Amino acid sequence: MVRALHVAEKPSVATEISNILSGRGATRRPGYSKFNALFEFQHQMMGQACDNIVTSVAGHLMELEFTDQFRKWNSCEPIALFEASMMKSVPDKFKDIKRTLQEQARQCDWLVLWLDCDREGENIAMEVVNVCRQVNRSLHIYRAHFSSLVHREITTACDRLTAPDQNASDAVDARQEIDLRIGAAFTRFQTLRLQSKFSGVQDSVISYGPCQFPTLGFVVDRYYQIQNFIKEPFWSLHLIVTRPDPNAEERPKQTEFLWQRVRLFDRIACLILYERCVRESSATVVRVQSKPKTRWKPMPLTTVELQKQASKKLRIPSDRAMKIAEKLYQQGYLSYPRTETNRFPAGFDFNSLLRVQVQHERWGAYAQRLIDGGFRNPRGGNGDDHAHPPIHPTKCGEGLSGDEFRLYEYIARHFLACCSDDARGEETRVEVDCAGELFHAEGLVVTQRNYLDVFPYNAWTDKSIPYFREGERFTPDSLDMREGATCPPRLLTEAELIELMDRNGIGTDATIATHIQTIQDRSYAMKTGPNGEFAPTTLGLALTEGYDSMGLEFSRPKLRAEMEAQMLEIGSGRRRKGDVVAEAVRRYRDIFVRAVGFATKLDDAMRKHFSPAGALPAPGGGGPGGGGQQQPDFSRCGRCCKGLTLVTSVVGERTTRTLCCAGCQLSFQVPGRGALAPNPATCPLCNFQVVTVTTEQDKTYTFCPWCRSNPPPPPAGELGCVSNFNCFRCNADCPLASKRSGTPLGPCPECRTGKIHVKTRDGTVFLGCSGFPACRHTLWLPGCIAAARPLADSPCNSEQCRRLDLLRVSVTFDKRQVHAGTPLERVGCFGGCDAELNDMVQPKSFTSFWRDGTSSSTGGGGGGGGGGGGGSGVCFKCNQ
Repeated sequence: MVRALHVAEKPSVATEISNILSGRGATRRPGYSKFNALFEFQHQMMGQACDNIVTSVAGHLMELEFTDQFRKWNSCEPIALFEASMMKSVPDKFKDIKRTLQEQARQCDWLVLWLDCDREGENIAMEVVNVCRQVNRSLHIYRAHFSSLVHREITTACDRLTAPDQNASDAVDARQEIDLRIGAAFTRFQTLRLQSKFSGVQDSVISYGPCQFPTLGFVVDRYYQIQNFIKEPFWSLHLIVTRPDPNAEERPKQTEFLWQRVRLFDRIACLILYERCVRESSATVVRVQSKPKTRWKPMPLTTVELQKQASKKLRIPSDRAMKIAEKLYQQGYLSYPRTETNRFPAGFDFNSLLRVQVQHERWGAYAQRLIDGGFRNPRGGNGDDHAHPPIHPTKCGEGLSGDEFRLYEYIARHFLACCSDDARGEETRVEVDCAGELFHAEGLVVTQRNYLDVFPYNAWTDKSIPYFREGERFTPDSLDMREGATCPPRLLTEAELIELMDRNGIGTDATIATHIQTIQDRSYAMKTGPNGEFAPTTLGLALTEGYDSMGLEFSRPKLRAEMEAQMLEIGSGRRRKGDVVAEAVRRYRDIFVRAVGFATKLDDAMRKHFSPAGALPAPGGGGPGGGGQQQPDFSRCGRCCKGLTLVTSVVGERTTRTLCCAGCQLSFQVPGRGALAPNPATCPLCNFQVVTVTTEQDKTYTFCPWCRSNPPPPPAGELGCVSNFNCFRCNADCPLASKRSGTPLGPCPECRTGKIHVKTRDGTVFLGCSGFPACRHTLWLPGCIAAARPLADSPCNSEQCRRLDLLRVSVTFDKRQVHAGTPLERVGCFGGCDAELNDMVQPKSFTSFWRDGTSSSTGGGGGGGGGGGGGSGVCFKCNQ
């Protein structure tokens, strides 16, 4: 009888394969490694009865490293590593696994390799072959191909054994050798040089990787796009109509028509068009068009798409998502999670997989709908790695919890959505003409939700608009000329970074997450903000600037993308491993020689961000000759929770102040004027300690060091972007954030779309519109009012305030500015019906502030003047 040794990539996979092939009747006994057991049973293989022994490795069995004479950092010059001798061997930690494999191989006729079916798995397979053939040269070698740990896949793989793929293994060997030579040479060069010259990096290995630097480059490029962005003001027209919606029983609703031109960057030109529309005073419906609209169901799921969506929709970092997916695969819940294929093969058994999902209590009923006739073939893309199908669930996910369940749920719902029909709706577009200017509004009615019923991660909802008839003339309720400004892009999210890496060929679907984690582990970039955007650290900036100034585009994707393409050629057999390695080593050696020759440029870039060795970090961006007065532990870093040092430098007549964190290699420019003091508050967005500034006019404001340079998203309705972001601009849930969302006092009478909120700036309470700066309708309250809070469940019952839909307010007075005996708290109304409060704000009374069409703002932007230009209001009803 044939005796076969089966080797899986992980112990859990070996257990699952044994259970399937033996019908859970395998005998388990320990191997020399306590983690890698042996399972024995009889099972027919390729038509022959076999005694089977199943065991496992733990990933790669062998490691590639330099021989002893080159292994120590000071054993040779870094350039020698491009030709240094190397060896691939089993490290001591895997000696017990090697001993088990060789002992069993001596007694077996066949070696069946159950490693993961990708290039990395082929390389591990050849490592196992190498170890086993050292003791048994007559072994017959077979490769099993499978995509999931389910009975059908495993038994089919047993009947279709093939030879292992030497070319795929050679591609991995080539990449390992190239990366080790290049990475070791540049890492030793830059670490030894920079540690001896600059403070803040003496305890860090400043590593280089052919993939991690292009990954960092994407982060740095976006950072500089933001830093170098110059805002440009623009102006736009907005036409608003209020009329009943026949499809709803609600009160009349506002419909905003968008300008066909979108925006103009010439204020005078926009103002001329605006005044022409005002004189016309009426608009004509020139076109009403209804047409079917389709929301396509998702494409079958690839590894890259899974990582993007896990980060974007589930807030699970890509590296963690892949570890969870790998675990779920090993437990039999998922198909193989590393695949570039986005189309299911012909003859794929959807029905059996759908029947498995019927068992789940959350989406089982929907799966039954598909079985009962709702099934539609999934869409098909162009990606096909000819190894694995798209990622899909293979058994019911009952019993999972936490992030494991959340990721499984996404994959299961995604699969069901792929097997569903597209969502369908009816879109209505209305175009109107006002004095020759075209405006449009769009509405949507979803008629068939289909896949949306099971896939809540895609939003597609109804947007109703009132009925309009072609040729109809009407008088708009308002026409606004609004001012805005162009905004820089946001810092890269993880999903965007994954997309850039995939598009530019940086890493593979299996390694992208690892490279992203590496630039964080090396302190070259960090996640920040509520959405986890990536920002470079000062060390990451310095390294990128240094190599770019040499003309070495390490941070650009071209070099690595070319190398990845060559790996594919090795895998397909079009090129030999030795030729590709020799070419790459020669090319990078020439680059290394150039880098050493221009090393002073790297020093210059580091000097902009770091002080000389033995000193604290110099102010970021302060240029050479930093240093100056230093105040340690001034405030707290939000990343490492250690002290930030305040460094003050005077260059000529200019004072520059910077908060520096030596541990994180971070530096933040702070205001050069005014007295700085640490504030006891902590920023809820980034965990940095807040700083208070007292100006020469004895006014105070606060800022967060991180948010000041990396502003959070603006409040709803705000079009512009700001630099030097301070707390009073923020809308976070924080007592220092003057724009934080709260209960609105009522609708804005000026722009008619925003809400009036009670806000605070420099200790003064005022009423302002949520649509600022597009709408600048503002009323500053007297200094005797220290605070005011709208009462959510207490509308004012006076006739005029009911019409305005206003709430009553709880008012707190400053005892230093009111007569003795005056109650310091009272409930009143800011709508003009409270005579006492109304008298306090003369001459700009509350009555004037709430009057329809009348602006009490300090600038234009509402229905009257133009976007930021002032001007008198014009009533569309009477044209006065």
